[in-house]
Amino acid sequence: MAGSFATVLFGAGLIGASLLAAAIVPLATAYSIAEGIGAPASLNLDSKHFQFFYAAFIGLTVAAASVVSLPGLPLIPLIYTSQVVNAVLLPLHVIALVLLANDPVLIGNAKSGRITTIAAWLSIVLILACVVALIFSWLIS
Repeated sequence: MAGSFATVLFGAGLIGASLLAAAIVPLATAYSIAEGIGAPASLNLDSKHFQFFYAAFIGLTVAAASVVSLPGLPLIPLIYTSQVVNAVLLPLHVIALVLLANDPVLIGNAKSGRITTIAAWLSIVLILACVVALIFSWLIS
């Protein structure tokens, strides 16, 4: 459909996605780190009140740009490895979320229902099966 502009269109989309990810990933990680240690996190207030949050955001951005800018670094294996780490850690995150969603002290009346909880645990079993299959495929190859 795009004809001779397909390459340009694909490149523009790739640049747009990369720029979006370059801002969103460190920002989300900075929020997680700040909330995890109990520090306030917000983009709406001045940096004087949220120094740790902004320091984490800037530090993560600089670290990511530095790693990607290393000459000779094979980026495709780096991307693949980061996604494997994400997949292996995903069950821990989902289990924590399911446990939090079923805690009446934290959630109150908005606690997950029976069907949602069953679907969540089935999803966790499926994720674990995929991780086990990944590990098994490494061992046999």
